[in-house]
Amino acid sequence: MKKRGSILFALITGACGLLGRRLAEELIARGHNVRVIDLNDFAGVGRAGFIGRDAQPTGESGVEFMRGDVRNAQTARAACKGVDVVFHLAALLPQSKASAENMYSINVRGTETMLMASVAESVRRFIYSSSVEVYGVPDRVPVTEDAPKKLLGPYSRTKLDCEEMCARHSADFGIETVALRMPMILGPGYYHERFFTKMFDDLGRGRTVRIIGDGSNRYQAVASSDVVEACLLAAEEPAAAGEVFNICSDPDRVLPVRDTIFRLVERTGSRSKVSHVNKMLARAAIKLTSAIGRPLLLDEYHEVAFADYVFDITKARQLIGYSPQKDDVQAMVETVLWYWETNGIAHSPALLTE
Repeated sequence: MKKRGSILFALITGACGLLGRRLAEELIARGHNVRVIDLNDFAGVGRAGFIGRDAQPTGESGVEFMRGDVRNAQTARAACKGVDVVFHLAALLPQSKASAENMYSINVRGTETMLMASVAESVRRFIYSSSVEVYGVPDRVPVTEDAPKKLLGPYSRTKLDCEEMCARHSADFGIETVALRMPMILGPGYYHERFFTKMFDDLGRGRTVRIIGDGSNRYQAVASSDVVEACLLAAEEPAAAGEVFNICSDPDRVLPVRDTIFRLVERTGSRSKVSHVNKMLARAAIKLTSAIGRPLLLDEYHEVAFADYVFDITKARQLIGYSPQKDDVQAMVETVLWYWETNGIAHSPALLTE
């Protein structure tokens, strides 16, 4: 049995995002040296210890900051210098409304540049943040890693391209690569999908929450804290090298959408009522909001909203010991309460309306 590897010096790209902040925070808490790089300014980011900017070290077990573009070869080499593990999280999400060309440039060319820099700087392991979107709308659930790939749009195409690129670099240059396919990540800092942030807002103000169809379908997510643990296992476990894993909540604990919403209302103390919207009307409403430039759901997600969307995590359990601690309801409650606090939604009768 191979000895478990240890993280000596970690690099996180895209570190200003929800997952990047949480991962940096945990690495620092465990005493690891961390370097972070992002296009955004780190000043004022907060919880993860991001209190400075532009490559300012903060101590023996601290964090260094770099502001730069992962597509720049010189910047990528500087970021990887002295690092043994790279967590490559930087990407344009579908919600960015970027063109397919720009998304390809940042997601694919950026990943290629970081992989080549990692090889040049003798990085031991490269952890790639992928997505369950590579499966499209599944024919059967729970979905295993070897299921057919039915891409939803440009974003999922970039993710699959990068997974294949990781495998090629591993074969050609010997760098250990691991790809983690994740669904929607929940936790403090969530802001990505307007459909969900609107629901969070409605819950806080006691407005009616509407479920598409009868709500019998299941839609799996994952808590950011569980993804962080998976990232660390992927970096340290010898069996992870060269593999692709689904990193999601426990599929056996995923409830139908309607039950998830009812429990969310109950556990947050919301006074919202829950109603159902006919699927045909919902499709029409989604298309209308897209036409006026304020989509509730992106085009590629329309059919996912009506499907069972559940993924198997047996491989991650068996090979790296992944064991998610939070179910989707717990993760969503935590996210909702953070959203209310951050947006000044005082959850009190004075603000509640029908």
